[in-house]
Amino acid sequence: MALSELKKRDSSSISSALHPLHTPRMEEDIQEDLPLTLLIPLTDSNDCILRSLESLKAQKQKPKEVIILNGGVDDRVIRAVKEFNPLITRIYPTPTNLVSDLLNRGVLLAENPYTMILFPGSVYLSVYALQDLYHQAYTNPQADLIYTGVLLRKKGGDIKYQQPFSKELLKKGEQPTFLEACLFKTSLFERVDKFKSFKEALDFDFFCSLSEMGMHYISLKRIYLEVERLYHKKKTHAAFEMAVILTRHFGLKWGIRSLLLRSALNRVL
Repeated sequence: MALSELKKRDSSSISSALHPLHTPRMEEDIQEDLPLTLLIPLTDSNDCILRSLESLKAQKQKPKEVIILNGGVDDRVIRAVKEFNPLITRIYPTPTNLVSDLLNRGVLLAENPYTMILFPGSVYLSVYALQDLYHQAYTNPQADLIYTGVLLRKKGGDIKYQQPFSKELLKKGEQPTFLEACLFKTSLFERVDKFKSFKEALDFDFFCSLSEMGMHYISLKRIYLEVERLYHKKKTHAAFEMAVILTRHFGLKWGIRSLLLRSALNRVL
């Protein structure tokens, strides 16, 4: 499929996705860029990145800095990404394609007070998503983290997902949301453990790390994002990673409990 046709197709799909939550605002739309760095780790030579960039391009207010962390994808994909300039401020090549390594490099490059993450395939469902999230940060400067729910795209149908942020739920394997639905103070990354090299439970481990430090957070009962994770494929691997993470953060008891529950669930299913 030609690039022009692909972009046309993705653009139309984003427009239809934005429409349900696109409500007219009484105030005049602000055009100034947000003091925000958006990190996009690119590890798969898949055209779904174009869909994500189209939804970013549609935002009423855009980040001052958008960094593509190139984990060695095809030149064809990079050429397509470059067509979104000047929206893309930097394409940073890395010698690794591990998502955790890309994000760790990305937070070191971030030059704005706030940082967000967007994985290829995920899209914003409102053209005001970034503007509204930053407004919450601006009016609540004590907050280190602001998060919303997500629309999780799955084969059996989309699922709305959001949980309270608590250690008790994390011990049961329930994370509050996904990384894409979080607005972080950039300074927070100086106080928390780095992203670990988990392939299936990267978000979960990071939220566990956050739960062990003192921080202020705000949970918004809204959904601004449709999430698709291309690398979430191996359920057995994910169960093992969860057990390792729970053991490391909360003790062996919780790691064993996680494996036993997963084993029992698999027998039922």
